[in-house]
Amino acid sequence: MSSGWGKTPSLPVSQGTFRSELLLLSPELLAAFKTHYIQDYPPARHVSLCAPMSQGLKFMWGNLLHAVRDDLPVKLQEHQAMGLLLTLHQDGLAGPLLIERRYNLTEQVRQIIMMSPAKLWTAQEIAQHLSLGASTLRRRLQQESRSYRQIVEEVRMSFALAQLQTTTLPIGEIASRCGYLSSSRFTARFRQHYGCLPKNVR
Repeated sequence: MSSGWGKTPSLPVSQGTFRSELLLLSPELLAAFKTHYIQDYPPARHVSLCAPMSQGLKFMWGNLLHAVRDDLPVKLQEHQAMGLLLTLHQDGLAGPLLIERRYNLTEQVRQIIMMSPAKLWTAQEIAQHLSLGASTLRRRLQQESRSYRQIVEEVRMSFALAQLQTTTLPIGEIASRCGYLSSSRFTARFRQHYGCLPKNVR
């Protein structure tokens, strides 16, 4: 696991001081975290890397920095990093860290939508998360024979199937979690997508 830490020169007292701390988490560590803790990408409450420093997050951040600075065994550093990621996840802040840029654009868009399947995503919002213009997003997805609307529906249907197979939630509740205000609309889309009714999956 790579890490780095720095502190800016002190500024005049009237301007206050500023300290910047940086930790780099390896793709392997993030992949292991997703394998152990992320089953269905529950909705994220925030999709920005500028996260408020809650008490739990401050505690886990300090633990990880301590482990890195004191050069503790790598396994212990990884354990603390998992704790930090889990805190971010529980606070609804881990979403952007789970987007893997090495994937094609379709998969990157899919991972963004997975953060919140119920959200009424627009092309502009998705493009902003990827630092693209909306027209560029549409053009590049078209090159992959996809559209953002297709991907939204695919993610919602996949999420719905997982919920039906692993929970006892009412179908109306699952429909709501997938962004459908009408259970009948959800049922129709599910049947069109999978060729069966939601109730037949259970």
